[in-house]
Amino acid sequence: MLYWINTIVGVGLIAAPFALNFTDNTNATVSSIVLGLIVALASAYKALTRDTQLWEDWADAVAGVAAVLLPIIFGFGTATLAFWSIVALGVIAAALASYQLYESRLQPQ
Repeated sequence: MLYWINTIVGVGLIAAPFALNFTDNTNATVSSIVLGLIVALASAYKALTRDTQLWEDWADAVAGVAAVLLPIIFGFGTATLAFWSIVALGVIAAALASYQLYESRLQPQ
């Protein structure tokens, strides 16, 4: 179930530049779309295949952390709407992936 939620978060990252109208900021737009693709595709793959490996969760977690760091690295932290939308969705993606990784450690192998 959480994989589908993370897929929706990834789609939200892809749609954010267009829905929130910050496509004029190239760094923010490209970052949001690329990270959204990573989160959406990895999560959808995991949900559809019921794969027991953890690489998809790690990809989502890393993409979520990157979404928090990229506004600072690429300097679009001053674009408030772009900054907060990418950071918020990145935190959600990282939190869901982290929970899934934690939960997988609790299950017997």
